Parts: sequence; C-alpha cells; structure tokens
Amino acid sequence: MLKKVTAVVMAAAMTIISLAGCGGDGGQGKASDKVKISFSFWEPSTGTEMEDALSKIVENYKSVRPDVEVELISQPVGGYQEWIKTRFASNQAPTIESNHATIIGEQYKQGLTVDLKEALEGENPYDKKTWKDCFVDGKLEQATDYTQPWHVALPLFDLGVAYYYNMDLYEKLNLKIPETWNEFIHNCEVIEQDGTNPIAFMAQKKDAVVWFMWYLNTGLLGDAFLSDSDININGDCAISNNEIAAAISNGKIDLTSGKYKELQERFWDEVKNYAKYSKNATGFDEAAAKSQLLTGKAAHLMSGSWDIQTFMENEENMRIGAFKLPLFTKENSEYVCGNPVIGGVQSLTITKSAEKDPAVKEAAIDFLQFMFSKEQYKIFVDSTKQIPTVKELDVDPIFEAFQGGSVPVDNILCLDSDKMAQTPTDAVMQLLSGQNFDYADMEKKLNENYKMWLEEYESDGKFTKENNYGLDELEMRGGKYEKAQ
Repeated sequence: MLKKVTAVVMAAAMTIISLAGCGGDGGQGKASDKVKISFSFWEPSTGTEMEDALSKIVENYKSVRPDVEVELISQPVGGYQEWIKTRFASNQAPTIESNHATIIGEQYKQGLTVDLKEALEGENPYDKKTWKDCFVDGKLEQATDYTQPWHVALPLFDLGVAYYYNMDLYEKLNLKIPETWNEFIHNCEVIEQDGTNPIAFMAQKKDAVVWFMWYLNTGLLGDAFLSDSDININGDCAISNNEIAAAISNGKIDLTSGKYKELQERFWDEVKNYAKYSKNATGFDEAAAKSQLLTGKAAHLMSGSWDIQTFMENEENMRIGAFKLPLFTKENSEYVCGNPVIGGVQSLTITKSAEKDPAVKEAAIDFLQFMFSKEQYKIFVDSTKQIPTVKELDVDPIFEAFQGGSVPVDNILCLDSDKMAQTPTDAVMQLLSGQNFDYADMEKKLNENYKMWLEEYESDGKFTKENNYGLDELEMRGGKYEKAQ
C-alpha cells in the first residue's frame, strides 16, 4: 500500500496543472555554452511535491547532459491562462508548457506548438524503445482531449474514476475482482446476502451521480448514439454538444417514441437495478458514503484517484483496494461501447519558441524523453502520487484501476442546464432513492426540457441554427468511430 499520498481536493485535481516559464527570452537560448530551456508549473496540491520531483529529475539530467540547463519556475494557479496568453503574445513562451488538454489542442491548431510525431515515432534513447509505445494506450490521444492528432502533446499524469472496495470482505466471501458488469452485480448480490450494503453511493454529490450516468450512457448504450449519423454528424468517437444541439433543433432526438424512448428506458432500468444494491444512496453526502466504506458498512464506492490517500491511510486501518469500472458486455446491451474516460490527463507540449534554435528544440525533446523514461518518471510518481501514464512502471498496482477508460464520455442522456425544470439527473436521483415514476410522463417532461437546454446553449450566440451549430468546423475526436465487435 502507499506510504504517503498527496492530498488533492477534487476541484484542484480535475482542474489540471500547468507549466510555464519566465525570463526575458522566454527561458531558452544559449548561455555560457549551455543550451537553456524553461519548464514552469503549478502544484496540484498545497505542498511542493511536483517541484521536488522535477528538481530531482533535473539534477539527474545534469549527469547525462551537462550542456543543458533546465530552469524550473513554479507559477501560481490563479491567472495562469492570462499569463500564458501574454507570454505567447510577447513571443516569450516557455520552451515546455503544460496546460489543459483542450487548450493545448487549440494552441496547436493556432500554430503555437511543435508537432512531436518524428520524436514519438523514434526511439527514446533512455528506454531503448519506440517512444510512443512507452505510454499507456490511449493517453497520447487524450493529451489534447481527442481534438488533435495523437502526436501533438504528452500526457504528464492521469486522473480517473474507479471502484474502491473492502479487501477484507472480498477475502472473507471469496470474491474475485469483477471485470464485467454482470460479475460486479453478482458480487453485490453475495455481499447483500452477507448483510453488508454492497455500494455506498454519494448521491448528494452531483458529480458522483453524473459520473455514474456517463458510465451507463457511454458503456451500456454508446454505440446506439455513435452509430447514428443523425446524431454523430462527423462520424467520430464522441458526441459533441454541437451535434446534440443540432439533433434537438432538427427533431432527431425524441424521448417519447421510437429508438430514443427505448434507450432512455433501458438506461433507467439499469439505474433501478443498481439502486437495489445502493442502500440509502440519496441520504449520503460524500463524507457519509466514504465513512460507510471505511467502517465496513459498505463494500464499494465509485470515486476518483484524488481520494487514494483517504482510503489508503485511514484511521480505521481498513484494507481498501480499487478496481477498474467493470465493462458492459453484449449480455447487457447490443449497444455496448467500452468504458468512458471520466477524468483526463495533464498535458505537456513544446512551444514554437523552441524552434528559434534547433539546439533548444533538441534539448527540450531530449529532456522530456529522459523525464518520461521509467527510472526518472517513477521518481515523479513516487513524489506526487499521481496516476502514471507510462507503461510497466514499478509502482503501487492500485494506480492501474484508474487507467481503465478508453472512450470519450457521451452526454446525450445526461444533459443539464439552469433553465431545465426537470433534468435527467433529477430523474436518476429519484430512482436511486427508490421512488418510481411513470416513464412516459418523465419522457415527455425531459423532451420539453431538452428544448430549454437548447435555448441556453444558443443564448450566447456562438452556436446557433444560423451557423449550423459550428458543425462545419467541428474537430474529430478519437478518430473515425468503428463499431465494437
């Protein structure tokens, strides 16, 4: 088990750290016969774990590349986006930048960052392997939130959602770690018969309800939406809000009849089934649900990698493990589509400023190859306790549970807005509380409220029917969709 894990609040964890540099020349160039590159960042916690790890790696790098000077600068979280825009505008961008995946994707589109394809398809000299093959599958694509080619950015660390579980109870009942949804439900049945609440669901935490809805919507039914050319207009691996807006506007989504009525009811049926094993779900806030697991009153809890410390170092000395979100199979639905990516990666890229001097660009690539080599990257993970994005790393196996997602989340049955009087989340909360409702009546209400969602989506004038909701310029995410076999 982990000896020490950095505490990271959910908001800070999901916000994703950024790296930036300062100095009159953007922190790069030659000085005293050394090539100078800049690498700046903010901490994902209140400590200095990130800086400590990077400082060790930089110190180690000096022994292999004494001709390169790496400047580390810790930047405050607040105001970073304005700061980095100013640096780009003044031609003083840092050599290496970290930012939100979507922002790095947009920067690449604007010509502000370097294409790393040649380096990634070549060998990492510090691991003697093709560099792109050293990363966990799918993480390079996630480094721009699937909006740009896979060779645009690097995944610094991962964030994800999994199931924490009571290891002692699993051993007592001789249960195996479930890989599929049916295996998970079987375990819940056995646990319930033993007299323990199978799932502590923190239903008063809206984020947790939405994670579960994404999980069902994408994993159980995702193929139905992605295979529908009336919804998935550009045929990629994700349904965007632009496409949902166009579909609602054009009358392609109708929850009161036909295919989408069937899908909605299939979704609700699974929520009701899940509710049977989530006792008092709507009565639990986050603290109460976690207490259920930590005191042995519940066997499972769906939560994120940012909670590792809470469960690994608990005062009750309860042995808590974690496993990946179980996969839905064809036994559950003909529309299964793999597990969604709930979370994301913190990304790095090399900015165009590095191309002012070929030696600077070479040094930046070489340093990142060194940093992502197994030996050095392990230093980073051991210090920060972030989920690794490098394969075959000798770290605590609990991290693997949070690397399971591979499909962008699908939001089509999970829409929410301030204008909606009745949201899909409200309906799910009602079912989790054990209260049934008339499906036809709820479908009619949601159909009307989806129109309210559309009104709010159009309200800022950016995407409207007049400009085809931006579909003509919509980026592909995750490549061309291919139906799961």
